[in-house]
Amino acid sequence: MVLISDEYDYGFYYHAANEELTVMDTYNKLNEKEEKNLVAPTVEKEAIIEENNYTPSTTYDSFSFNEISNDVQYDIIPLPSNGECYKGKVNRLPVAYLTAFDENLITSPNLYKDGLIIDFLLKQKVLGNNINLEDLCCGDVDAIILFLRATSYGADFPIVAKDPISGQEVESVVDLTTLKYKDFNLVSDENGHFEYELPVSKDKVKFRFLTRKDLKILDRLNDLESDGVKAKLIKENISSLTDIVKKDKLLSGKDKQEIITDLSKMKPWIEKLESSSPAPYSKIITNRLELSIVSINDNTNRQFISKYIRNMGAKDSLMLRRYILENEPGVNFEIEVERPLSLGGGSFKTFLEWDDSVFLNLA
Repeated sequence: MVLISDEYDYGFYYHAANEELTVMDTYNKLNEKEEKNLVAPTVEKEAIIEENNYTPSTTYDSFSFNEISNDVQYDIIPLPSNGECYKGKVNRLPVAYLTAFDENLITSPNLYKDGLIIDFLLKQKVLGNNINLEDLCCGDVDAIILFLRATSYGADFPIVAKDPISGQEVESVVDLTTLKYKDFNLVSDENGHFEYELPVSKDKVKFRFLTRKDLKILDRLNDLESDGVKAKLIKENISSLTDIVKKDKLLSGKDKQEIITDLSKMKPWIEKLESSSPAPYSKIITNRLELSIVSINDNTNRQFISKYIRNMGAKDSLMLRRYILENEPGVNFEIEVERPLSLGGGSFKTFLEWDDSVFLNLA
């Protein structure tokens, strides 16, 4: 399983952020670089050089139960996507229970720091033959991790939720067995892609649901692009502060010069931010659409899709994003929290935060 490495050439991100390369071009370029591989069963990570051009929705070959060791205890997990996100339409996977050995991973702080704990657990616990874990959509990953957490450490999941009325934090416990899958009724084509007709242009878009790897790339792009936003804000504030200092009647000329000199010391920082990404805005919407959309009116050319997305009507963009969000397969993490009598009693609804920290501080 190939992961994003801090050693990537940020120039690729720079070009993607400035539209010289599409986001998918960047995706393919990244896979040509030296990347970190998840090596099981050890916790140590080794860098390898891997030729692995990205292809969406790689086929899942059917797994054979005969190839699973009799020593491994596992269960068959139905996937929230019903298998519609994959070419092979695999709608269930064999997942082994966590063991004492797996706690070596769970208690490794570096895996949390690097954001690798879930990826390691998936590689360790999802069984079967030729299953490309990178193609698992995020909702299916959530379901697998939910199974591992509930069956290994019990259904009780302690949380701290913020009461929307009082604003105070409320301690509670969620029964993980009460969480259900979202209703998912979409049917994909033979490639695991879904079709949507844009309401205004009437163009037909095919898209896919994003994976963990997609989200890692989006996070990296957004982080770099936000540097341009920070640079713009800092420059504006320095300019405003300089004007205020110059017009101030309480400061002496010497004090004014010292303050202005100190403000000018931020220039190297600004230049460093701008070199990362000069654009003074984030492209979170178009970046996500570029990774999601696989064709427009059956045209799969990435340059065409990138240009189309930049010029897509606002309503078409909004409705497509809303359609993808509302129909994304996964676990329904909406929960109801009992409010203590000291805060008036009753209950309130909120969403359970489900991220890489669900195993933290357990073992």
